[in-house]
Parts: sequence; C-alpha cells; structure tokens
Amino acid sequence: VTRVFGDLRTALAAGDGEVAQRQAHALAGVAGEVSADTLRRLAKTLELAIKFDQGDTAAMLAELEREAARIVEGAGQLNALAGGVGRPAP
Repeated sequence: VTRVFGDLRTALAAGDGEVAQRQAHALAGVAGEVSADTLRRLAKTLELAIKFDQGDTAAMLAELEREAARIVEGAGQLNALAGGVGRPAP
C-alpha cells in the first residue's frame, strides 16, 4: 500500500494523470475486494477527479491516506486480538 500511495503522490506531483488515475483505480479495486467501502469511495472519487481534472486532488489523496491508515491500524488491532492467527510461521 505504501508503494501505491508513493506512486500516486509522485504521479500527481509530476502531472501524470494517467498513472495517478490508474493507481487510484487499483486502490479502489483492492478496497472493494476487502469491503473497505469508505476507502473504495474515496479512491473512486480521487480517480474521477483526476480523470476530469476537477477538485483538490492533494486534499483527496490526504483523506484517502488517512482512511487507509485507519484501516491498517484496525487490522493490526484485530490481528493482535486474534493472537496473530494467519501469520506465517517463522
């Protein structure tokens, strides 16, 4: 996820809408696969903002990153509660 956000941030800064849109689309797809509906909606909104060159994409990206961090934190807490179930053996 960190790489995708980095690639997205870099593409936006460089004005490379095609790459940025593709990264936002990928994030929306992954979010949909794990039923992270808010993350999916934010990624899709960013994707469309890039496509139609509308809105404050930097602010949208920041909100998307905050939501992703919230989900990662929650998943970590859930994993800790489960005692690391599903973690590969060393």
